[in-house]
Amino acid sequence: MPVFPIYRDFLRFLEALSRGESPWRAYQKYYAGPHGNFLRACWKAFGIDEEALRARVERIRRGDYGLLEGLLQVEAPEEIALLVLRRCFRLVPPPEEPEVYLTVGFFSPDAFVVKVDDKPKIGFGLERFQDFGLLGLLVAHEYAHWLRRMSLGFPDDENWRERLVSEGLAVLFSGQVFPELPPYRLLRLPRARWNWCLANEPLLWKRTASGTVFGEDLPPRAWTYVAYRLVQGFAAEGGRDIRGLLTSSPDEVLSRLPEGR
Repeated sequence: MPVFPIYRDFLRFLEALSRGESPWRAYQKYYAGPHGNFLRACWKAFGIDEEALRARVERIRRGDYGLLEGLLQVEAPEEIALLVLRRCFRLVPPPEEPEVYLTVGFFSPDAFVVKVDDKPKIGFGLERFQDFGLLGLLVAHEYAHWLRRMSLGFPDDENWRERLVSEGLAVLFSGQVFPELPPYRLLRLPRARWNWCLANEPLLWKRTASGTVFGEDLPPRAWTYVAYRLVQGFAAEGGRDIRGLLTSSPDEVLSRLPEGR
C-alpha cells in the first residue's frame, strides 16, 4: 500500500545540518531532489516560490524539529496511516490505491489533497502535529476528499459552495470510519465552540445562504459546523450510500439550506 514516509529523508537533511553541510545544498540533495515532483506541486499549490523556500531552509536549525523527532521515536505515523486506510477501504474501496505522503514542510496545512501530474495525492505536514492523536482521523477525512477529487476532478474555480460541500462530506465519511467519536471531535472544534454553533445555528444558516459563512468575524472553523449539518440533512433523505453521497453536486446538497426549502 503506497504510503510514502518521505519525512525520513527530511531527517537525513537535518543530520546533514548537524555535520555542518550547507543547508540549501543538503536540502536539495537529501529531500527536495528525491521528492521534487510531489514537493513542487505542494509549493505551487501553497504559493511558495524558490526565494521564500530558500530563505526558510537557510534559517533551519535541527533543534526546531526536536518535538517531531521525539514523536517519531515513540510511534511511526505510516503505521497509523496504513491502519486507518484499511478501514477506509472496507467502507469505500478506492478506484486505485491512493498515494499518501508523510512530509515535513514549512507552509503546508497539517493535511491536504494536492494535484500532482493531474491526479490527486494525499499529504500530511508532520511538523504541524503536537502529537499523532489526530492523524488517524485526518487520514479518513483526506481520503474522502481524495475520493471526491478522483471522481469529479479538481474544479477550475473551487468556490465556497464546493468547499462547503466537500468538507461536510469528508466529515460525514470520517464519522463512519470513527463512529465512536462525537461530532465536535470529528469537526475538530473545541466543545465551547460547538456549543456556540448550536446556539447560533440560525445565524450560520443565514450566513451560508449569502455565501459569507467563511467570514473572519465568525469563530474559527464555525463554517465546518454548517458543512456537516448541511450534508447530514442531505444524507438523512436516504437513497444513497456513502459512496454515492461523496459525488453529490453542491447544488444538490445546498438545496437543504433552510432558506431554499
